[in-house]
Amino acid sequence: GDRVTHTAQHLHGGTGFSYAASAGGGIARASIYGAGRISSGGNFSGPKELETFAAVAKAVFGQSQVPSCTAEFVSAWKLKGVGTSASLCAAFAAGLFKRTGKKPTAEEIFAAAQAGDLGAHGGRASGIDAKTVSEGGAITFQRRFSPPAFEFKPVKLSLPAGTALLLIDTFSGKKSTTAEMAALFAASFGIAKPPQELGEDERQKVLEEYESVWGGVTSALGKGDAKTLGSLMNTNHALLKKRGVSSKGMELAVSAALSAGAWGAKMTAAGG
Repeated sequence: GDRVTHTAQHLHGGTGFSYAASAGGGIARASIYGAGRISSGGNFSGPKELETFAAVAKAVFGQSQVPSCTAEFVSAWKLKGVGTSASLCAAFAAGLFKRTGKKPTAEEIFAAAQAGDLGAHGGRASGIDAKTVSEGGAITFQRRFSPPAFEFKPVKLSLPAGTALLLIDTFSGKKSTTAEMAALFAASFGIAKPPQELGEDERQKVLEEYESVWGGVTSALGKGDAKTLGSLMNTNHALLKKRGVSSKGMELAVSAALSAGAWGAKMTAAGG
């Protein structure tokens, strides 16, 4: 059959995956982790790293039979904390919708990508990565729990003129998962319960020291104020470091960036 390529772009570019019609039932997948398959009934077999995409297929097809196709995943890089899993889940969902002949809405892409991202992050994915990818641009985002909702608003933001954003890979040894880092962060506030079980007072306790940073960053990006943006990045990193989610490699990278003249530097995502 004809081959269709979808690009998974978040903070990275490159081919997310490509698929083509194939013989046999279900979805055959190829990746750097090996080969896997989602049967026509939605059952998964193969490397654990690919299991999350079965949730994407289920979100797209529901109880319907999974059509035959082959999907090849080619990640542009393996950096942790830049939304790669949500990007690939969204690209996979877009390809599956294309396979059915349906033009999906951004909300349908989000729902499918979020289903996969939850699996990739041990049930701890907030939704911000999947929502940003599905909307295709910068947004402000807040997850609500009572009642459950994902609040977002597209915004026009850009880096200040003459500045660049550098992404530094600090990985060494074993990567910590988002679920592990989220649990460690919560424990620093004396919280052992999952987010959906927290009361509003408990959530506010976590949010209050970050709210001024969030508002300041949005304003600085809107005004093109590089110096203020850098200062707020430093403040944010210090707050996260205090909560125990930084690492030796991250601290070395932050120190090197600031010593080289960067306005600011901070960890991405959940840290670790």
